[in-house]
Amino acid sequence: MNRRQFAQSALAAASVPLLPATSIAATRALALPNNALIWARYLRDLHGCCTPQMLASLLKTDTRRATQIIETLIRQGHLSRSQTIAPSTRKPRNLTQKPIPTALDNLRAHIATHETALQPIPSPCC
Repeated sequence: MNRRQFAQSALAAASVPLLPATSIAATRALALPNNALIWARYLRDLHGCCTPQMLASLLKTDTRRATQIIETLIRQGHLSRSQTIAPSTRKPRNLTQKPIPTALDNLRAHIATHETALQPIPSPCC
């Protein structure tokens, strides 16, 4: 090693403590676990959403860290904001402004328009 290389390495080693610790921590926080994207896509395709609670249980981490992972996946374009909301908290789109029928309403409408199965069964001929 000559004098120039030694001086460069000494200056580089001396400047490391001058770097802000927040930038080092921020780059470490953005590192995703290897299976985070796989689990997020699996949850999105299976359930239609990927909430921090669901991802935290699969990755064995807390919800704060899972929220950071989801935010990173949103920034990278793997998930959208609407896919991170649980279906029970989403409002269905109602473009016609008519009330959305429930399953019971659909059943009543079907019974009203079709013959019911409560008719007598004919006896066998023999």
